[in-house]
Amino acid sequence: MNQLSDLLFRGTKERNSLRDVSDGLLLELDSQAKRRDRYVRYAVLLSLSTVIATGGVVTDSTATVIGAMIVAPLATPILGLAFALVVASPRRLRHSVALLALSVVAVIGLAVALAWVMPDVVDFAHNSQVLGRTSPRVTDLMVAIATGFVGAYAVVRKDLSSVMPGVAIAISLVPPLAVVGLSIHHREWDDALGAFVLFSSNVVAMVLAGISMFWVAGFRPRDLPSRATSLRRAYSAVAVMLAILLVPLGVSTVQSVQTYRASQALNAAVPDWLSGSGYEFQAVRRAGDAVVVVVVGSGTLPDTEQLVSDLEGSMPAGSRLVIEVVPGESRDVGTF
Repeated sequence: MNQLSDLLFRGTKERNSLRDVSDGLLLELDSQAKRRDRYVRYAVLLSLSTVIATGGVVTDSTATVIGAMIVAPLATPILGLAFALVVASPRRLRHSVALLALSVVAVIGLAVALAWVMPDVVDFAHNSQVLGRTSPRVTDLMVAIATGFVGAYAVVRKDLSSVMPGVAIAISLVPPLAVVGLSIHHREWDDALGAFVLFSSNVVAMVLAGISMFWVAGFRPRDLPSRATSLRRAYSAVAVMLAILLVPLGVSTVQSVQTYRASQALNAAVPDWLSGSGYEFQAVRRAGDAVVVVVVGSGTLPDTEQLVSDLEGSMPAGSRLVIEVVPGESRDVGTF
């Protein structure tokens, strides 16, 4: 462990002090004026990032959502929670948990409020920003763990503050909470749950990675024997949360793989099935236990028995195949 610490931090030469790390994570602000200034800045950035993220989701703009990720300061209380666990500080732990919980409620509440005033309606079935955040996978957890390592490393190293915008882009924190708020407003409860599972898994992954990195950096409780029991309980709670989150992540991952395989089979079979019918194949999407094939056109659809026969063995077990027809007629209604 000491060798790894020497490799990553050159002993303590490139490592921030406990006080510096604690201050950077809003845990050790020594004056009321400084505390007020830092919290005002945190609140402003969090609010603006929520507005940007919600607007980006509503307009299905990837660039806008990325902008919200850069602005969002939500990684601060998450890494603060990890740091508090490593140094076994109940005061710091309570502070980080309270700040994180308040931030989550504020972001979701603001997103719900913005949904009332934004004129655009979210197409939950086709919006890529929603779809990318309502079906979390194990891959997302792996990315969050790696991001947590980088974030904690940047907090501890004196010369890595420049990588924090990259950390903000890599981890998805405010955008999924914005999706939760929009989903609640539109009563899309499954999407709200999926987005919240993504956010929760990112938080747990970052906490675990942060704990590991802070421990490698050499931070320890001042009185380890007396706090060992509390420390074990806290770590056990985080591990249990991770185990619980792995269940929906695993299910969603399996569904994603199945949907991909089904899409490959449908991409090959549907155009041949529609050949000469006046319809064109547009897309494949998953809706609950159904695989939905979207076709555009008009007239009579070909016999579906042949399509079902061609797809035998390629579709997820227990899934339904649904053909969604989008009218494709065009009419000349006048000249201007």
